[in-house]
Amino acid sequence: MNMDFIKYPKLKASGALVLQKIGTRAVLHSRSFNPETGLENPIETGNISPVELLEARKQAQALLDGIDVMIADVKALGVEVEPLA
Repeated sequence: MNMDFIKYPKLKASGALVLQKIGTRAVLHSRSFNPETGLENPIETGNISPVELLEARKQAQALLDGIDVMIADVKALGVEVEPLA
C-alpha cells in the first residue's frame, strides 16, 4: 500500500484509514467509495514496515535540511524570506 504521509492525519481523522496492531505487525486498512455508485469499495489492507517508515522519515528530514540550507543562502543574499502564514 502506497502511503501519502501528508494526507494521513486527515484520512485517519475521517475514518478512511485505520491503523491496527495485528500480532507483532502494524496494519493499515483503507476505506474508499465508488464515486459513481456511492458504494464502498473493498477495504484495502497493507502491512506497515517500520524500516520503510523510518527510511521515509530519514528522506523527509534530508529534504527539510536541504531546504533550510537554501533558505539560509537566500537570506545571505539579502533577500527577505517570510514565513508562511
